[in-house]
Parts: sequence; structure tokens; C-alpha cells
Amino acid sequence: MTSEDFTSQHAHSPDSLSLTKNGFLIALENNRKHPILEVEFETFETQVNARFEPSDAQRILEAARATEILHRGHVRRNGADYFTSHLLPVATLVDTDDSILKIGALMHDVVEDKAREYVIHVMGIDPDDIVGQTDKNLDHFVVGEVSEEVRALIKYAHEEMFLMQLALDDLDQRFGNGDGRLREIISGMTKVPFKVYATPDSTESERKRHRNEAYYRNMLISPERDTLIRIKIADFTSNLGSSLAYFPVHPHTLKYAGRVDQGLQILQPDPTTPNLELLKEMLGLSGYDFRQGASFRSGDLDWKLYSGLAV
Repeated sequence: MTSEDFTSQHAHSPDSLSLTKNGFLIALENNRKHPILEVEFETFETQVNARFEPSDAQRILEAARATEILHRGHVRRNGADYFTSHLLPVATLVDTDDSILKIGALMHDVVEDKAREYVIHVMGIDPDDIVGQTDKNLDHFVVGEVSEEVRALIKYAHEEMFLMQLALDDLDQRFGNGDGRLREIISGMTKVPFKVYATPDSTESERKRHRNEAYYRNMLISPERDTLIRIKIADFTSNLGSSLAYFPVHPHTLKYAGRVDQGLQILQPDPTTPNLELLKEMLGLSGYDFRQGASFRSGDLDWKLYSGLAV
């Protein structure tokens, strides 16, 4: 089969969910679109309508439209539109008949990146009308004497957490079944602002490390653990695929590959997890040396803390 045959048969079709390393390489070599790198809304819409019952399809597509509005203007490092180059690919890579899982994959970054925008544009609430109330309760979150800088960090984090909780509750009612499952999935995929971990003597890197520790720990103990791992694998696949496509020999790609490798060590996904083999193949393509993985540590996370959880 020629590369033209492959791309004409598989690019942007439901069958392209069964991806292979060779297919990915052929797409890159011929400068063709590939579902790891980009999925247009019309293609996603066609796939959803073909696979789901009308009521579920409508809900998924409404979630997609809201997500596009919230992330409008958000671009990746390579300049690509974030919605079509990451969020739709992740939702496509999560090959499922479960509408709530599909919505969770689609909106996995909404609360982390766009909670304030969600409250404004989806809920129709002015955050300034409600976050000011948090000042009254701030003293409950500030223990001992702290600098104005730390107090400001805690105030900011408290406000952002408040908006995140509002968005999560609304998401579950608006796009989920109202039973808390969608809330659990999106919450499990959300890193809270690292400023939440501000203490009088903490550094920014320490705050980020504590944030990431909590993120993976919560994922591993969540009742939706396996669901979250499936979305995270798709997230990894999209990100590493983009790095390979646009920055194949850049140190950023090796650094990201190291994070993927170590993230997999923590999460310990079932070997049959969809796209896991593809992700491992792409790790190999990145030139990442598994034997020297520690040399690519980002410094953001002490992976040893998870040795007891990732079993």
C-alpha cells in the first residue's frame, strides 16, 4: 500500500482510531493530517452522530461547541489551534460508546484552564460578583504570620478553587447525568493552581511539585481510576505526537517523553489500555533512552512517592 493509499483510506475516518506507528509516520512524511495531530469539528460530529444515540450525540456535540468557545484563541506551542489539535484528538483517541467518558475526554482541560471563562460564558455569572465574598473567609486559610505576597497567593488560589468548584458542579448537571460521574472524571483530570500550596517558606517549584503529587495521587485513588488513565493515555499520545511532528529533535520532545515514561510508571495502566502500545512506539521514535530516564526528570515531581500507589 502506498502512502497515498493509506492516507486516503484512513485519514479522518472512524477506522483511523486503530492507529499504528507506520500510519503515523506515513502521515508525517507526506505532510498529511492525522487524528493524533488534528481533527476538524465536522469530522468529529460525523463520527459522534454515527456512533451514539441521538440524545447522547446531541449532548456530546453541545459539550464540544461549549469547549470550542471556551478555548477559542488558545494555541499550542507550535501555533496550532488547541481545540482541533488537542481536545478533539484526545476525544477521538478515547474510542468508546460511553458518552460520559467521551465528554470527559473532550472537556478534560476546561476546568483547569478555563474555569473563570466557563462561569462567565456558560453559566452567565460575573465572577467579580461572587469571588469577593471569599475575602471574608480568607483568614480561615491563612495560618500564622505571612507576607503580603503569600497572602495574595492564597487569596488568588482560594478564588480560583471556588470558581473551579462552581464549574464542576454545573458541568455535571449540564453535560453529565447529574449523578456526579462527569464531575469526578473532569475533577480527576484537573490540576489545581499550584498557588494553593503556598506556605510562608515555599518556593514556586515546591508548590508545583506538591500540586502534581496531589494530581496523580487523586487519579490513582479515584473510583474512576481506569477511566482517568484512558483519558491520560490519549492526552499523552496527543502531546507526544505533536512534539514528534513539530519538534522531532528538540530537547522539549525528550523532556516530554521522559514525563510520559515516568507518568506511565506511576499510573501502571492495564496492558490492554487503548493506544498504550502506540504511545510506547512513539516514545521509541522520540529517541528517549528508557535506561537513563532519570536524566530527563523535569524536577516537578518526586516520582518515588508513588511506588506504593502504582500497584
